[in-house]
Amino acid sequence: MIYKKLDKLQPNFRKKVELFIKKCPGIEIVETYRTASRQNQCYLKGASQIDGYNQKSQHQFGLAVDIKLKGSDPYPDDPSIWRDLANIGIACGLDCGLDLWGYDEGHFQDNNVPLPPKAFVSDWALKSWQKAEKYLEEDMYPRDIIGDNKLEALMRNIGALAQNGEMTLERFLVGLDNLSIFK
Repeated sequence: MIYKKLDKLQPNFRKKVELFIKKCPGIEIVETYRTASRQNQCYLKGASQIDGYNQKSQHQFGLAVDIKLKGSDPYPDDPSIWRDLANIGIACGLDCGLDLWGYDEGHFQDNNVPLPPKAFVSDWALKSWQKAEKYLEEDMYPRDIIGDNKLEALMRNIGALAQNGEMTLERFLVGLDNLSIFK
């Protein structure tokens, strides 16, 4: 049985998913919690590398969801759409399969970073975070200089700080300039 409700998710993760849904009204939950049997079905169909018995999926712990887009093209081929969703997910305290494994764009799981007590992601914080990411990827600090792991760490940090309004683009860039990798 495919389970789509949020009630079996871990409480803190559920808050993150609710925030993600609020920020992305064009998404729909495809699956949340999975039993070992359901996880094994996914494994046997080739939809997962985790069998549910010898290895456990984050879905089995109530710490993962799968999404699709609402409308006529639920799984678009345009990578920029999935990149935008992954970025918003990170700002909401979620990891995306796209960043974890380079595929499984619709998979989001807990990143173990707690949300502030009154969690919110303001439009301003998201825009600051997205501007900083654009700066990193397209301007002075391209991926080939920083390397994927350092870029991922930087983006997680700004995403976490943007959640509670502690990060501005200017603060981020000053901090970036002070990193030893650029000296």
